[in-house]
Amino acid sequence: MNLLKNKKVLINLLKQGDVLNTLNGGCVEPQVGINKSNDEFIIHIKAPSVQADAFDIFLDFHRLKVSLYCHHPFKEAALHHPMFSRSFQIPGYVDSDGIYAHYEEESLTIHLPFRKLSREQRRHIRIEHL
Repeated sequence: MNLLKNKKVLINLLKQGDVLNTLNGGCVEPQVGINKSNDEFIIHIKAPSVQADAFDIFLDFHRLKVSLYCHHPFKEAALHHPMFSRSFQIPGYVDSDGIYAHYEEESLTIHLPFRKLSREQRRHIRIEHL
């Protein structure tokens, strides 16, 4: 069988090559950095040419999962695939209710504040008589 004469096979091979080139070519691996200050951890994820709505952040108890999805529209159907996924172990002293994220200039920043400790961490507990 001569592949150059079979147009259907050629078209399908070109489409497959286009999809693989789109998925694998031109993608830059996001850069991840973690900093610690006196009152929080800060996770920076820099992903050039990626929009904010492509990120997904999910907190599952003491694990924070950050994913990045790409959406490629094609004539027949849209292709939605993961481009990046990373999990972070969250220490118990992080205030999970206070975690927030913001996106600015191709960079996602996630803030993980520490729990505020009470001044009275060491004290005697009075026993009430009922």
